[in-house]
Amino acid sequence: MTSSNTLPRLEIEPRPEFVEILRDEPFAASDDNSDGPQPSDSTQQINRAFDRLILQSATRLSGPVVLRLCLLAALALGGSAFVFSGNLLATAVATGAGALFPVALLSLQRARRRTKLAEQFPALVEQILRAARAGRGLDQSLEQIAARTPAPLGGELRLALRRRELGLTLGQALSELGERTGLTGAHVLVSAIRLSEQHGGELNDALQHLAQTQQTSALRARQLRETTAAEWATGVLVFLLQALVVWLFIVADPQQISRIATSRASLGLVAAAGAILIAGWYCVLRLSAARRST
Repeated sequence: MTSSNTLPRLEIEPRPEFVEILRDEPFAASDDNSDGPQPSDSTQQINRAFDRLILQSATRLSGPVVLRLCLLAALALGGSAFVFSGNLLATAVATGAGALFPVALLSLQRARRRTKLAEQFPALVEQILRAARAGRGLDQSLEQIAARTPAPLGGELRLALRRRELGLTLGQALSELGERTGLTGAHVLVSAIRLSEQHGGELNDALQHLAQTQQTSALRARQLRETTAAEWATGVLVFLLQALVVWLFIVADPQQISRIATSRASLGLVAAAGAILIAGWYCVLRLSAARRST
């Protein structure tokens, strides 16, 4: 019996007439022509952020599947907490944590992938710059570069070149590279290529400037990662100390939780404390993200 992995691969003939089926907008967008109610701006932003998370994490799961996983994780953790503790507050916390667990995993996967892409991108710009200085065609050079570039950047380049076979220009085929990788340098590279195609701009100068910028950014990124690691270590230590204090508080008097649950004032204070803690962590994450982006 012949194994399925030994079957010859089918060669698909490029059909440029199918280029119209490609979506110009890869993220969620409202249909202005529909008669139904239109989503609000905040809802649209959440939908686009979710689509961007799915795209940049390179997961094989679709959006509806991820949402179902969030629902199942919320029911599993929330139900387990209710069965073992019988406390509604613990059940609510466990339900929220379960709902966010798949999203947190995808965010971690996206962060790791983006780090690898950021490490590979300066070498890509250098190779394109050398090919442009040698006078070689950019299409052929990108095919050779994509063939020897490892994943994940190599996979993104090969996907763009497959779009090129549908009849798109090189700039149009690479148009989604910035969104798929989440790299600012990728947006700049695509803009330089499209400008060179449309208006005949000097591509070598733009690539030279981009290469210098990437080298400087890589040096600053290494310094920032060292500083960020120290800040995260401090934050994790503070969080663990807070968790230890709460655990000792419960161990010292196990009846405290039941007394807090029977008092509205105590529940309000606990909710306020939890909200302040979450807001503090959110501010720390936003500050760290702002520092990385700058």
